[in-house]
Amino acid sequence: MQGVTDRISTVEANIDESWVEIGEGAPYDLIWAAAFMHHVADPARTFARAFEQLRPGGLVAVTEMDSFPRYLPEDTGVGRPGLEARLHAATNTRPPHERTDHLRGAGFTLVEQRPIAIRLDAPQTGPSLNAYAHGFLAELRFPRHRRPGRRRPGRPAGQGAAAQRRAP
Repeated sequence: MQGVTDRISTVEANIDESWVEIGEGAPYDLIWAAAFMHHVADPARTFARAFEQLRPGGLVAVTEMDSFPRYLPEDTGVGRPGLEARLHAATNTRPPHERTDHLRGAGFTLVEQRPIAIRLDAPQTGPSLNAYAHGFLAELRFPRHRRPGRRRPGRPAGQGAAAQRRAP
């Protein structure tokens, strides 16, 4: 990335709040929304704000899950096969994943949309993934929003997509 490091920056911000900090570097050539749109309160407003921060012809790239990860083998060797699939079905954990209308409503033209498959094999697993999987599967069993005093968590969204701001 020689020659562009002075043009690349990251901004840590609550995108549901004011965009003052985000707007300080505008207009941008690219806004990359990686795996957080499922936490956004109002995706249509967020994409409209992103559109305002891009230069004409700029690009917003969105990567998100269109399904939750699977951690257990089909047959765990205990009980009947398909435990994790039954947990997902019982808790209705198929996340909404279509953001095309939000992007177009904000003024973007969809350039590309494609699913990206991620498969983890045994050499990639380890303590961190195991701890994450344990927490995720526990959440399927005892969802936070069903626990007293807890609110329902955000819903995951989308898949890989890129949209471009229309030139005036």
